[in-house]
Amino acid sequence: MQQIEKKEQTFSLIKETTKKVLFAEGRFDAKTQVIADAAGIHRTLINYYFRSRDNLITSVINDFLRMEEERSAIIGHPDFSFRDKITMYIDKSITLNLEYPYLGIYIFRLKGHELNAVRANTLRKLYQGLCTEITEGNFRRINPLHFVISMESLLTFPNMALKHLLVNNLLNDTLTIEAIAAQIKEAILASLLKN
Repeated sequence: MQQIEKKEQTFSLIKETTKKVLFAEGRFDAKTQVIADAAGIHRTLINYYFRSRDNLITSVINDFLRMEEERSAIIGHPDFSFRDKITMYIDKSITLNLEYPYLGIYIFRLKGHELNAVRANTLRKLYQGLCTEITEGNFRRINPLHFVISMESLLTFPNMALKHLLVNNLLNDTLTIEAIAAQIKEAILASLLKN
């Protein structure tokens, strides 16, 4: 039993370290040795569990695919108001993007991957829901396409830029990435409300 638990821990450690190196630090081309060193394990363990770097990355991307499917399910959930759906979507996006600020860039590089198809479907649901809400007079009359593009931009790219700004001490210490993310969330939601 201990052997199985240790294998599961090592398997998880390799995946979490890969996510950190690639998507939290932005080192997309990191070799398995870099990942092994960051995890504090021997490189052969990566080969043992995943057989190749490509298989490891596929496994990690599949984790993100499941997360994206969860976000998509929120948007399609019939029991939530559209405002609640957007709020939950934003919260999940902020949490994910704060932890992995370079993930968005990597996903854009995955042309033709199922993850991009799921993301596109999620954004399509958001767009369609927003069109309905605007038509019914529940939100301001805004261009729904511009809203979706602006929202995705605000959720994805500031986290990456903010990390550099904070690391380089360009922002004061009282303004955290989390505080700025909360302000971004409020700005997105405020743009929908009627004047």
